[in-house]
Amino acid sequence: MIPKSSCVEALPNGRKKDDDNNFFKKITDKLPENVRSDVQELMGASATSLKSIFESGVPSQVGYGFMMGYSSGFCLKKVSRFLAFGLGGIFIIVQAMSYNGYIKVNYDGIQQDIENFLDLNKDGKVDAKDAEFGFNRIKDVLEYNMPSGGGFSAGLMMGLRG
Repeated sequence: MIPKSSCVEALPNGRKKDDDNNFFKKITDKLPENVRSDVQELMGASATSLKSIFESGVPSQVGYGFMMGYSSGFCLKKVSRFLAFGLGGIFIIVQAMSYNGYIKVNYDGIQQDIENFLDLNKDGKVDAKDAEFGFNRIKDVLEYNMPSGGGFSAGLMMGLRG
C-alpha cells in the first residue's frame, strides 16, 4: 500500500491538495485553547447548517430563480428597445408624410389614446405610480409559481439594469 503522503496531488498553482485541508488546522493551532475550541465548534455548527441548507434545495431554487429573473429582465430590456425603435420609426414616417401634405394627423386624439393606455392605475394622469403598477404587474406574472421569488426579483432587476 502506498502511503498517503506520497499520493499528494500537485495543483496548477504549485500548491498541494493537502495544503487546503491543513489551512484551517494551521490557523486554529495558533489560537489560544479557549478560542480554538470555540472556533472548532463554530466551524462544526456551520458545516452542519450548510449541509442542511444545501440538502433542502434552497440554494438551487434561488440560483434557478435568479437565472430566470436575469434572463427575463435581459429579454424585457431588449424587447423594450426594439419596440421603442419601431415606434420611433413609425413616428418618423408619419411625421414625414404629414409634413409633405399626404396625411393629416390628429395629434390630440393620439395623445389622449396613448395617455389612456398608459394610465394603468386609472387615476387620470400618467406618472411614476403607473410605471410602478406596470412593473409590479409584469413581475407578478413572471414570478408566478417560481420556487424562489426573492432570487427571481433580484435577477430581474439585474437583467433590466445589465
